[in-house]
Amino acid sequence: MVRGKGIKRNETTQEGRPCIRYGEIYTSYNISFAETISQIPDELDKSCIHLNNGDLVFTLTGENKTDIAKTIAYLGKNRVAAGGDLAVWASHGMNPIYLAYYMLSPFCIERKRLTATGSIIVHISTEKVGNFLVPIPPLDEQNRIVAKIEELELFIAQYDRKESELTILNANFPEALKKSILQEAVMGKLVPQDPNDEPASVLLDRIRDEKERLIAEGKIKRDKNESRIYKRGNSYYENQ
Repeated sequence: MVRGKGIKRNETTQEGRPCIRYGEIYTSYNISFAETISQIPDELDKSCIHLNNGDLVFTLTGENKTDIAKTIAYLGKNRVAAGGDLAVWASHGMNPIYLAYYMLSPFCIERKRLTATGSIIVHISTEKVGNFLVPIPPLDEQNRIVAKIEELELFIAQYDRKESELTILNANFPEALKKSILQEAVMGKLVPQDPNDEPASVLLDRIRDEKERLIAEGKIKRDKNESRIYKRGNSYYENQ
């Protein structure tokens, strides 16, 4: 495990040699990558630490202890320069995707939480990560484990979306229920209706006529902001 060398954001270019910076691992990459989103000039590339096909790269700096040492596998063909606050894990002789998933395991997350230092800015060293115990099954078994995880990832992603939808539904349910009950009440669906009862439209017309009579007699004044109730379909609405 070798620590990378600093590559500043303003040193990246539109064209040049591929490179990866530690912040990009948190925002732009997942388990593996074959192409980079950043490049650097040839001269800067010559002084950098590089990763090659099958190598892993992990972060040495982060915002919390459980996400520190986030690890991704490089599956591309060209050498990639590794920026500062990154470490390159090379010559491991294992399935790189297996190791990347291992670094996401509950056991490994707990090890990172116990060994990382800092609070606002969290750090971990290559020496600490290098001391993590790694279960190493035969390579064929590593490949089988990776294949099974990738097979299940689609279902895990679907479950995650459904869980998010359910969370939003539960958060909005009380207000939606309140509006639904009010709408049912306005439409007279909460209690049994007597077909012999006077329609609401007739009652409203009678109230309106009585109000006009009182205004004509000077007993009340017309409200300048008077609202108007009207019917649309089977529902009544107020227009102000």
